[in-house]
Amino acid sequence: MRDDGVVRICNLVDQAESGEMPRMVLQQVSKHWFESRTIGVSRIYAARGVNEQIDLLIRIEENRNVTAGQYAVLGNGDQYRISFVTSGQEIVQRSKLTDQKYYRSPEIVGLPYTELTLTKVQDYFDVEDNNNG
Repeated sequence: MRDDGVVRICNLVDQAESGEMPRMVLQQVSKHWFESRTIGVSRIYAARGVNEQIDLLIRIEENRNVTAGQYAVLGNGDQYRISFVTSGQEIVQRSKLTDQKYYRSPEIVGLPYTELTLTKVQDYFDVEDNNNG
């Protein structure tokens, strides 16, 4: 179930004109419903081993275009850098469906997902307002 909110996946781009000081903004590339996940001890230790901090772990529907280094902006405006991206299949068991003509036994279904390990940014960027994704 992915109902903890909406996350916008963004690229950090320079929107300054040629010769001007850089003006870095977040440009949305996709938008997803997400589910907050529990951060496991092994994931915390792995992050510490590469001097990364984990502030949040979320799961979205599978999206192979999301990469480490992009940014995630939550519905409340909080901004995070995507540190790690992993994918897998969530195992869900469908309940029995019955009616007068058909009977379907329980099925096991693998729903593909992408997990994003997030690190909160200290200084927020402006977010380009667009309707992509």
